[in-house]
Amino acid sequence: MAVGRRARRWTRTVGVFVAVVGMTLTAACTGSDQAAAPGGVEDPAAAQTTAAPSVGAPITVVPLTPATPPANAEPADGPDVDALPVASHEDSPATPPSTSVPAAPAATVTAEPAFESDGIAPGLPIALAANGGILATVSMKNENGKEVQGEFTEDRTGWTNTAKLGFGRTYRVAGVAVNADGKHTRFAGEYTTAT
Repeated sequence: MAVGRRARRWTRTVGVFVAVVGMTLTAACTGSDQAAAPGGVEDPAAAQTTAAPSVGAPITVVPLTPATPPANAEPADGPDVDALPVASHEDSPATPPSTSVPAAPAATVTAEPAFESDGIAPGLPIALAANGGILATVSMKNENGKEVQGEFTEDRTGWTNTAKLGFGRTYRVAGVAVNADGKHTRFAGEYTTAT
């Protein structure tokens, strides 16, 4: 029996609480801090008062309905790619010229008299010239491996033997030429002197 009385008392308490909360929300939503009169009839004096909500009064946030864009409006992320005109190969501009510097050609070496010459006069100097680079090294030896002295030009584009050659000897010339890019090119040749 006591349980039934407690349940009825609890139900009345909850009902009063719900009624108070409902009136508070109604006042907040209508912008008036005046509660509605009992029985749901609005107090005329309260209806004419348009006071601003008091500090701390609850505020109801109403979500905005998105506006419908016009039929011809473009999407926010840009124009329709499928609707853009496609340029043909003939419409595209010519490819701009490359700005990279082409590689320098390999250095070459010419000799006077020419390599592989036979019967040359022993007193005739051997002259080497680098084309498109410099002479990094030059070596001239006879068939016994004896070095023949020589000298470079000031800019190292040429070399000439300074020692005299012997009669009836074979001489081998070898060396390395380097171009402007630092690429090394090996060269070699032989001479046979007159007897």
